[in-house]
Amino acid sequence: MNPQNYLIPVLDCYCSWLNEWTKADGPGHHEYTIEQFTRTDPEKGLFGEAMVTSVIPVPSASSAYDYVVVINATDGDDGGGCDLIGFFKVTEGNRSILTALIQGFDTNLQFILEDGQFKSLP
Repeated sequence: MNPQNYLIPVLDCYCSWLNEWTKADGPGHHEYTIEQFTRTDPEKGLFGEAMVTSVIPVPSASSAYDYVVVINATDGDDGGGCDLIGFFKVTEGNRSILTALIQGFDTNLQFILEDGQFKSLP
């Protein structure tokens, strides 16, 4: 199991959630992409960095998830980075499904995804 395999689904979900917020800004709003968090290219204005800091198995058969994945991500803006905590369930077909996602920013924790549904939308 490669921990980086969990990076893209978490960032994809996070960008989708952020884009729901920026849509409220109206036409011409900023659109977040995975590349914004994973690529550093000053010539293109990209200063992203994202890394999986831990993958924690949850061995309980009664648990709603099988793995907890912690990612630190930044797009290089003034707001700084955030921790993204993803909860994955492994299906019978051996697919990992992101079932919940929490954003840790400053001193707050905020559900972004819970039971497969976006939370805290505008």
